[in-house]
Amino acid sequence: MLNLFHAFCLCTLFIFYLKIFLLRDILRQLAMLSKIGLPVSVLTHTDEPNFGLKGIQNLGNTCYLNAAVQALSNCPPLTEYMRHCSLPCSSSPDGNRRNKLASEFQKLIDTLWDDEYENMLSPIFFVDAVLACNPHFRLFQQQDTQEFLRFLLNELHEQLKRPVYKWEHRLLKTRNHHEMLKNNTHGYDSDSSMSSCSSFVSCVSAASDNLDCEKNGISSDTDDASSYNSTAELMEGSDNFVAEEEVLNKEFLLRKPVRYNSIINDIFSGQLVTSITCLRCKSVSHNKEIFQDISLSIPSLEQLVLMQNASINGNEYVSPSSVANQSWLSWLTLRFKEYISRMDLTLSDCLKLFFSPEDLRGDDMYRCDRCKSLQPGVKICRLLKTPQILCIHIKRFRHEASSSFKLNNRIDFPLEGLDLSDFVQGRSSDLHTYNLVAVISHSGNADAFCHHLYLGGHYVSYCMNHSNYRWYLFDDETVTAVDPCTVENVEAYVLFYEKTSNTIGFVREQASALFENSHLLSPVETSFYYISMEWVIRLSTFAEPGPVNNYSFLCRHGLVNGKKLSSMHNYCLKLSPSLWNYLRVKFGGGPVCHHLKHCIICSAYQEAFESRRKHELSKFYRYQNDDEYFISKSIADENHDFASSSRLICTKWLRRWKAFVFGETDELPGPIDNSCMVPVPLRNGSAKTISIEVSDLLPNLCFCCINNDTWRDLISIYGGGPEICCQNKEL
Repeated sequence: MLNLFHAFCLCTLFIFYLKIFLLRDILRQLAMLSKIGLPVSVLTHTDEPNFGLKGIQNLGNTCYLNAAVQALSNCPPLTEYMRHCSLPCSSSPDGNRRNKLASEFQKLIDTLWDDEYENMLSPIFFVDAVLACNPHFRLFQQQDTQEFLRFLLNELHEQLKRPVYKWEHRLLKTRNHHEMLKNNTHGYDSDSSMSSCSSFVSCVSAASDNLDCEKNGISSDTDDASSYNSTAELMEGSDNFVAEEEVLNKEFLLRKPVRYNSIINDIFSGQLVTSITCLRCKSVSHNKEIFQDISLSIPSLEQLVLMQNASINGNEYVSPSSVANQSWLSWLTLRFKEYISRMDLTLSDCLKLFFSPEDLRGDDMYRCDRCKSLQPGVKICRLLKTPQILCIHIKRFRHEASSSFKLNNRIDFPLEGLDLSDFVQGRSSDLHTYNLVAVISHSGNADAFCHHLYLGGHYVSYCMNHSNYRWYLFDDETVTAVDPCTVENVEAYVLFYEKTSNTIGFVREQASALFENSHLLSPVETSFYYISMEWVIRLSTFAEPGPVNNYSFLCRHGLVNGKKLSSMHNYCLKLSPSLWNYLRVKFGGGPVCHHLKHCIICSAYQEAFESRRKHELSKFYRYQNDDEYFISKSIADENHDFASSSRLICTKWLRRWKAFVFGETDELPGPIDNSCMVPVPLRNGSAKTISIEVSDLLPNLCFCCINNDTWRDLISIYGGGPEICCQNKEL
C-alpha cells in the first residue's frame, strides 16, 4: 500500500508540474515571437549586399541538409577557402581525379555568397553528388543532420586530402606560432579582429589573378635546395627522360607520407587524450584520438549532484551514471524527476559531464597491461588540441528497448566567451576561447520503428553573417533577421563555435597595410615573394594560422609541379619583401620562393608514375576477363567455383593496389600479404605455395580470385606471398 500511495503522489505531482512548465514554455515562445525580425527580402536596407543571405530550396525532406550547409557556409575559414581556392576543390592534388562532391559543395558555397544571384537557390547538383557518395541520404526521407554533417566532412576530407611528407612535417614543427603572437604587446578587440579578417581577404584575393610564372630562378631554404641546383643543371642538359624501369628502383617511389591532411582537418579536427588509471597497480595508459565533433549527453539530476560531489581521486570517485536501485519504483521516480524538472541546464554542465571521470567496474572493467587481467579503473578525457571550429552535438534523442524520445531540456549556451581551458590537458599554449557562429535547431519529436530512430520534425539554422555580424534564421527558402536574444533561447542541437584571439587582429591589420603599400612600389625596383593562397586564408580566418607553408604548391625542391603551373593564381599570391619578411618573422615556416619555375625532376617522375599505372592496369585487364575483374568472394559464400589456374589474393592488399593504379594515391601498396588468410600452422611454414581447401581458410575474410598469369605479374613487381592455390572438392 505504501508503494501504491507513493506512486499516486508522484503522479499527482507530475500533473501539477506539467501544467506549470507547459505554461512556462508558452510564455517563453511568446517572448521569442516578439523578438523575431522581418524576412531579408523586405528589410529596409535593400542597398546592402546580399552576401550569404540566400535560402536553399527544400527538395523533399532535405531540411537537414539545408540547415547543415547554411551552418557550414557561415564558418569563415571554410567559406573563404571554398571561395578563393576553387581549383583544389575540383580535382585531386595530382590532377588524376575529379572531386565531384567537393566541387559541387564549393559551387554551392560560392553561389550562397555571390550577390549576383537570386535570394533562393536549388541544391539539386549538390544533392546528386551526395547521393552518388551515399545513397542513404535519398530524398523524401527523414534524416539526422548530425549524421549528414559527419558524412559530409569525412567525404570532403577524403576528396581534398593530400599527402604530407617528412620535409613538410618537419617544417610545420619548427616554430611555435602562438609564442610569437603572444610576444606582441598590442591588445586587440575581437570585433576589430573580425573586420580586419574580411578586409585582408578582399585585398589579397583581388591581386591573386595577376601572377606571372617565371621560367628562371629559384630560391629555397629547404634541406634539398643546395643539392638540387647541380641536379637541375644536369637535367636541363639532357633529354629530361626517366625510364619506367628506373623509377621502380628510385627512392622517390619508396617515400611514404607521414600523414594525410586537408583543409577540413585544419578547421574542424581536434585531439583528445583518454587516460585510464588502474585502481590496483595505479598504472596509467593513454590513448590519443582525433575528433571532428563532440557529442554531449544531457545530465540528469543525479548526475549533476554526483558531479558536484565527485573527487578526481580514483579511490573516492563514484560514477555519475550509476543507479543504486533498478526496481520499477526507482525507475518511475527517476523518469518523473527528469521530466517534471525541465531544469535550465548550461552547456558547461554538459561539458563537465563529458570530461568528468568515469568509473570502470563490473562489465566495464578494462584489461590492464601491467596486471595482465581485467581490473577496475577510472577513465578521464582531456583536450590535447582544440580545433578552429568546434562542433558540439547535443544528444537530444534517446532510443531505448521499448521507446524512443526526445529530450527538450533548455540548454543555456554562450554567444561569446566559451572557455575550454578547464578541459585541456596540462599547460597547452593553444587558445581555448570560442564565439558562437552557428547553431542548428530541431523542432518535433522522435519516432521508433524496428529499433531504428527516425527523426520527424524540421531543422533550421541560426547563423551569424561574418560580412555584417548580424544573426539570421535560415529556414529552407526563407532567411529572416533575428535578435541575438532569440538565438540564446534556441533549443540547440548542433553548435558551431569559432576560436578567437586578441592578438591576431593586429597582425592582420599590419599585413593588410603592408600589402596595400606594396602596390606603390615599381616591379623594377623590388623583387617579389610567393606565398600559399591556402595559408593566406588561414591568416585571414584562423586564430592560430601556424607556420607559413608553401608546400601546398611547391615540391620538395622548392619548384612547381607542371600540372599546377598554368593555374598558379589558385594556389599562391605575390608579396612584397617587406610583407614576406614580416610574416616570416611572426610565423616562421617556408620555403622561400622568389620565382615560379617548373620542376623537371618531379614532373619526370610523375610521368613515369602515370606510365607505370597504365602499364600495370593494362596487364591486369589483359589477363583478367571482364567478368573476373575484382571479383570479391567471402568465406561465407556457399558456392565456390574456382578454376584450377586460379589464385587467391587478399582484398585488403588489392584495394591498396587499386588506389595506386587509379591515381587515388602515390603510395605503393607494398609486398603482397596473404598471410592473414591461412591458419597459423601453414603460415609459419617455409613453403611459398600453399594448396588449401576453402573450408580451411580463416573465417570472415574477403578475397579475390585472379588467374595465374595475373598473380605471376603482380608477384614479380611487388613480391610477397604466399601463393594460395584453392582446392575445390567439387573439381
